[in-house]
Amino acid sequence: MDVSGIHGFGAWPTGGSNPKGVALGSISITCSSGLQYALGIDAGQHYDGSRRVLVSGDNTVPYKLRTSSGGPEWGDTGLTAIASDYVETHPAQAVQGNGNGQSQNFFIWGDADIGHASAGTYSDIVNITAVW
Repeated sequence: MDVSGIHGFGAWPTGGSNPKGVALGSISITCSSGLQYALGIDAGQHYDGSRRVLVSGDNTVPYKLRTSSGGPEWGDTGLTAIASDYVETHPAQAVQGNGNGQSQNFFIWGDADIGHASAGTYSDIVNITAVW
């Protein structure tokens, strides 16, 4: 599995429009032909029990990671169907597929709800898991 070009939402003005459909990077996976796999993204270090959040000190900004611009949210639900010992943390579907012997690419898109967030550098850490 190769994760490349992952970066943040960039600089956004406070009180401005919410960043939607931001291309955040990509994941590529190469599996043997016919091998079933799933790619999941966990809830993140600062998950508040219902959503992912970026944190700057005491300030938070909720965000979503998506499988396409405007597409479904990307989580890790479904990984236990392939790896029964995995502990799912985010109630959105993992991406599932079948290997074809070649590199398959998946892009990560993001939406953030900056609302009236205070200026700052906001961050979170998520884990990307591949199971087969």
